[in-house]
Amino acid sequence: VSTYTPTPTPLPTPTPTIPFAFSAPKPVFPEEGTWFHGRDTIVELKWEPPGELGPNQAYMVIIKYKEGGELKEFRQVVEKPGWVVPASFFHGKADQPDRTYEWQVQVIYLLKQGDREGFIPLSPLSEVRTFHWD
Repeated sequence: VSTYTPTPTPLPTPTPTIPFAFSAPKPVFPEEGTWFHGRDTIVELKWEPPGELGPNQAYMVIIKYKEGGELKEFRQVVEKPGWVVPASFFHGKADQPDRTYEWQVQVIYLLKQGDREGFIPLSPLSEVRTFHWD
């Protein structure tokens, strides 16, 4: 009669996480839930920078909203801690009744190779802020 003795399997070693180079940018304007009215209104997103940006570093602004029930996501690379939201892209696009847009921002490192571009996140995403634009 033979008996089977299981061999213990070692647990995987945890992989250390690499800390971000920057803390998350802090949204400062507009205040949470602000309503903007009319296509001619200038909607400017502003945030507190988490530090001085170096070469090939920028901010990635992410705007999300629902249009026709489908989630849309828009990304824009900017070099300064603020960005004017183009009315032609966004005004009146988010679903009724509240025309809600969510936005976040993070610090990124831009990668360019020929005509291909990419990025590496250098900070966590900021907190989510919302605004309404009808």
